[in-house]
Amino acid sequence: MEAVLNMMIGVFTGVITTVLLYLTKLIIDKILLPWYQNLTYRGIDVSGVWEGEFSSSDTANFTAKLTLDQSAHNLSGSYIVIKYINGEEQKITSMSVSGEVWEGFVSLKCRTISNKNLSFGSMLLKINDSELNGHKVFRNLAGNGSGIVNRPIILKRTEGNA
Repeated sequence: MEAVLNMMIGVFTGVITTVLLYLTKLIIDKILLPWYQNLTYRGIDVSGVWEGEFSSSDTANFTAKLTLDQSAHNLSGSYIVIKYINGEEQKITSMSVSGEVWEGFVSLKCRTISNKNLSFGSMLLKINDSELNGHKVFRNLAGNGSGIVNRPIILKRTEGNA
């Protein structure tokens, strides 16, 4: 009976130790490390709202809105594109973005929020005074959806976020 009790105590303390180690790791990864990175980060701040327009043909025009949240060099946020054909709104695509700032560039990975209209892509943008200038590469949803579309894009910081 004593051996079973000792074994149960050992298992219980092992489980408690595992839980405490896991919670310690979460606290370090989710609280302490981001706090320290924000404290020591001396790079550019690209957080805020960025907007721009681009076209893919004579009839199709797009407006884009990129909202970025920044924690040191890590970025997260949303990217919303509205498609217009002959001036009429046709489609709104909402994407989540994640990425980073590194040596004057913003690198973003984008993925649609809805599972009804799947798309994904990447953006590489050079940081200039009040604009992000670069290219976006996305999976083309038109036709069979197998093409890759490369488009130049310029996004300007909106008022109040300078």
